[in-house]
Amino acid sequence: MPNPISDIKDKFKKDNVSVINADPVTPVVNDSPVDPNKGTMNPEKRTGIDILTRLTQRSNQTMMAGVNKAKELHSQFIDTEHVFWGLLTDPGIYKLLSEMKKTPSEIQTDVEAVLKQGDSHDSPQFSPRVKRVLEYSLSAARSLGYEFISPEHLLLALIQEGEGQAAQIMSKHGLSVEEVNKKISGKTTSVAGEETKKQLSAIEQFSHDLTKAAKDGKLDPVVARSAEIERMMHILLRRSKNNPVLIGEAGVGKTAIVEGLAQRIASGNVPESLMNKRILSIDLMSIIAGASHRGEFEERLKNLIKEIKASKGEIIIFIDEIHNMVGAGGGGNSMDASNILKPSLARGELQTIGATTVAEYRKYMEKDRALERRFQPVMVDEPTPEKALQMVRALKDKYEAFHKVSIPEAALEAAVRLSHRYIGDRFLPDKAIDLIDEAASSIRLPSISLPEEIQSLNEQIKRLIADKEEAVKINDDVQIIGLDRKLKKFQQELGEKQKAYEMKKATTTTEVTVEAIQDIVSRWTNIPISKLTESETNKLLNLEDMLHARLIGQKQAVTAVAEAVRRGRAGLKSTKRPVGSFIFMGPTGVGKTELAKALAEILFGSEERIVRLDMTEYMEKHEVAKLIGAPPGYVGYEEGGQLTEAVRRHPYSVVLMDEVEKAHPDVFNILLQVLDDGRLTDNKGRTIDFKNTILIATSNIGTELIQEDMVQEGTFEAVVEPVSTLVYSPTGRIVLTQGNRMWQKENRDVAWKYGALEDYFQGEDLSQAAPLDLKQKFPVDGFDTHMIAPSGEELITRDNRLWRRTSTTSKAWELSKLLDYFKGHEVTNAGADKPEQQLPTAKLSTVAVSPSETQIITYGDRYWMRNGMASLKWETGFLADYVIGTLTGNSIVQEVAIVAPQVAAVSTSGPSEPDIELQKKVKELMTSDSGQLVEKIDKSEPLPADGWSAHFFNDKGEEFIVKGRKYWKRKQFNEKTWQSGMLPELFTSYTIQNAAPDSVEQMHPLGEEVNKLQTEQESEDKKKYAQLKKMLTEKLQEFFRPELINRFDDVLVFKPLSQSELLKIVDLQIAGLADLLEDQNIGLQVSDSAKKELGVEGYDPMFGARPLRRTIQRMLENPVSSMIIKGELKSGDIVIVDYNGSEFIFTANTRLKRPSKIETEVNTMDNNNLQQDPTQTPPVVPPVTETSKVDAPAPTSGIPVDDVSQPVVPETPPVPVVPSVDIATKMQTPWSS
Repeated sequence: MPNPISDIKDKFKKDNVSVINADPVTPVVNDSPVDPNKGTMNPEKRTGIDILTRLTQRSNQTMMAGVNKAKELHSQFIDTEHVFWGLLTDPGIYKLLSEMKKTPSEIQTDVEAVLKQGDSHDSPQFSPRVKRVLEYSLSAARSLGYEFISPEHLLLALIQEGEGQAAQIMSKHGLSVEEVNKKISGKTTSVAGEETKKQLSAIEQFSHDLTKAAKDGKLDPVVARSAEIERMMHILLRRSKNNPVLIGEAGVGKTAIVEGLAQRIASGNVPESLMNKRILSIDLMSIIAGASHRGEFEERLKNLIKEIKASKGEIIIFIDEIHNMVGAGGGGNSMDASNILKPSLARGELQTIGATTVAEYRKYMEKDRALERRFQPVMVDEPTPEKALQMVRALKDKYEAFHKVSIPEAALEAAVRLSHRYIGDRFLPDKAIDLIDEAASSIRLPSISLPEEIQSLNEQIKRLIADKEEAVKINDDVQIIGLDRKLKKFQQELGEKQKAYEMKKATTTTEVTVEAIQDIVSRWTNIPISKLTESETNKLLNLEDMLHARLIGQKQAVTAVAEAVRRGRAGLKSTKRPVGSFIFMGPTGVGKTELAKALAEILFGSEERIVRLDMTEYMEKHEVAKLIGAPPGYVGYEEGGQLTEAVRRHPYSVVLMDEVEKAHPDVFNILLQVLDDGRLTDNKGRTIDFKNTILIATSNIGTELIQEDMVQEGTFEAVVEPVSTLVYSPTGRIVLTQGNRMWQKENRDVAWKYGALEDYFQGEDLSQAAPLDLKQKFPVDGFDTHMIAPSGEELITRDNRLWRRTSTTSKAWELSKLLDYFKGHEVTNAGADKPEQQLPTAKLSTVAVSPSETQIITYGDRYWMRNGMASLKWETGFLADYVIGTLTGNSIVQEVAIVAPQVAAVSTSGPSEPDIELQKKVKELMTSDSGQLVEKIDKSEPLPADGWSAHFFNDKGEEFIVKGRKYWKRKQFNEKTWQSGMLPELFTSYTIQNAAPDSVEQMHPLGEEVNKLQTEQESEDKKKYAQLKKMLTEKLQEFFRPELINRFDDVLVFKPLSQSELLKIVDLQIAGLADLLEDQNIGLQVSDSAKKELGVEGYDPMFGARPLRRTIQRMLENPVSSMIIKGELKSGDIVIVDYNGSEFIFTANTRLKRPSKIETEVNTMDNNNLQQDPTQTPPVVPPVTETSKVDAPAPTSGIPVDDVSQPVVPETPPVPVVPSVDIATKMQTPWSS
């Protein structure tokens, strides 16, 4: 049968863990000791002797019995009741209890009653309570003069532990520490005992024996420091100057190394010259304390030195914080401690080990060259996380025994990993140990706190006792009897609950979880717990999406930042450098600062983790002192630097330097070491670590280049013809061709039908044609033009040939040449000798006919028009004359800077009423608040005047012009107002009903266009972005030296916002306003048309999103605030905002209940909701009842608003409207997709 104790020993050795340190000297006891392991041991494992090797044969057998009992019951832990059960199997303990007038069988029955069946199938482990019992048992054995642990010592330790089930059972049977100790030792003193007071020597008075503490098992085990201990031993064995001084940062384990040497001396694991030596820790402050007159300190120190010398080299003194020795006790002309020790140190009569920090050694020891040469430095570096894990693993049992909790391996690893990463101002292993200590304390605290119900019962009992005392004073016997009855009931209930609580506390072993470690780190560093628990992998992989959730647009900048962060996290860049360093360039209001805030929130948990420096404060060269702190002797030296102090306190942050071009160039020289090595030295000599920061510098340099690029946009776009012809039949059938392919659908259908042009002419015939095949008869390779008149007449042209049939149902076609078709026709306004004004006979560009049968043909930049298909008289003109008018709708104003002159030119015969109104609104748009005319740059593409790709009228009579990928339309043939858009927007679906699977050829050309537009736009954007970035970098080099720019990870260019991006920002701004209104229990509902108009009014690519904020204030917030002040909008109401094409309309409705979600999005109206005539004014809302349904007036743009079914306050009429500029919307920027 395997030995469970040996199994546990082997585990401890494997984990490099000691339960406690002890002396291997064989004791003289009445029981035979277990023979310790005499084999050779690795020096790392000789740091302490396992306490289980201190058990005698009897103790080993009782422990084995307890372990076997725990295994039999499938218990997870070997607890005090199992150990006590094992002790009761020992005849000596049985006899001892009998002699103390106790009944061992009754005690055993009580023990067996608390032993419970478990469900664990793993080998049981010692519980923290048993580890504490083992520590107590060794102390008890040594206090009684024994070096090995007998069962009697285990029994005494079980009572001393006081919390476990064993202690409670023994307390129940009247067994106390004093009684058991008296029976074992025959003495009445306590286990620890008090030494007889005597005159203490200087050594005993002013020092602490580390070697004795090691033998008594009072020191913590030391691992992973063999090299430093060996180096100390080499110095101690020198003939002269044999005094090592340990130099390292606070918390790296300098004192622990000395304790490790003491443990080696105690265990005999040292060279013969160091055998039996004692290491005394000198308390320098206790020597100084109480020295009442001059010379007393020197006398105490000399007496101490004298006693140490008298030991003939058997004592090594250890002085922690040895730099305090310089100047200690020195007052007036008296000598300090270092000068008193120097002679003895020089002659080798006094061996000393010192410990100090690097800064203190430099400040005090190096100044005194005579003192420094007497010590040999031993550098103690911070251990690696792997070594630190070994160290905390060695301390695990100590902390488990102290806190009576279980600390799993995962918690140890988390403590080392999180402390190494997030606690930058302290050092391993100290910070990891403190994390485990505090986490264990926080886990233990709830289990030892009295439950509220017990506290409540105690309070009630106290009140009843007070009431009883009052009743006794007035001799109220009836009340006394009633109170006694209540007291007895409450005390009985209290006893039961306390017993249950003690039972639960004795049987529960809490565990330190990884979450508890994370919680402590969060408290120490103020890093949100979500930052510590969130998967870093998922966060990095989705970084772009998370950034775009806050930042609209700027795809290239966001991608570059995300890639740089991922490179840093993946270890593909220097770990000493910042996570990322960037220069953000671009115009104002495009999201440079917002991206910095988003990075701070996503990577570091809060927007507040930004160290923001306004570089306009550093315009002078000497202002660099503000960043790192004033030099010594200057005002502000103690305050530290704005940059260094902020990063020292919050090492995980974004450093944002705003408008860097405003600062003096020499200020940025200090950034060279930050960008290269990730560190900066402040005015006090402290090294500040920047390796966990993201460094961002923003600049407006080169903004004029970006604006010039915007103005020149559109001049390089090549015309792409995605559609050859597009025509509507009188019945609503749509026919679209491209090359030799054709797509058709009925207007009411969703899906298209695909076919080749050959299929269109199958079964058709030419009346005058000779026997020819189909390709020779008809233009199956493609059409130049295609027209279907309202009468049904159909025309197709290809080059100079024309095919005509009288109806789309006719099978007979007529073929002629254009010259023959136009024979007898005349152009009434053609000039003499102007052949270009005559009807074109070589080729036509487009042919279209209006619902009133006005036919228009075009070629090049001219058009020809006749009234009626039977008329032979035509008029001609330039396309520019045909399309002249105002561009509105989806596009943004065609002309701004030059619109007024154009309007005047249009109305040469005297301005019409609409023209006067247009000029008036142009002036309103172009005039600033101060009344001065402001210039706005023309960013639009003019109406097409140099040639069209297609021209047609749809079944509603709307006229369409197509050129390249864009279309222009007007509602009627003679209107002057045009709207524009992208060609793929014409239809809602491009599904092919009869397409073959995976057939690219049969894909709808406009469906292809959607993907093509996106691909080409991205390609064009990247090309322009690279060119612009190159120019801006060259511009940047005029301000900064190349060595500074080259140290940044990337220079990122922020592009002006497009209109579509601004509409998304409108949603964000309205959501913010809705949140503010919701605080007053007021809902907000904004229609799409109103949002679009806000985007149009607030759009200015020169100034980014900031004008939009002012527009929303003027157009939305001001009217709503007026409604609230006037009482027209009250708590519980919902305000509906709509735009009818010329003005904003605000309607206040009462909602039945407070919505659970802010209503900022607009739902689609019911399918049967009728479109309102845009020429009519919105009707006044009549008084309605609380359940009435009010339809908000539809905007002129035809965009539906919510179908509102909310109760309405009857007396509230529509609010006075806010005037809005009726001028057309401004053209999209070059960056819009």
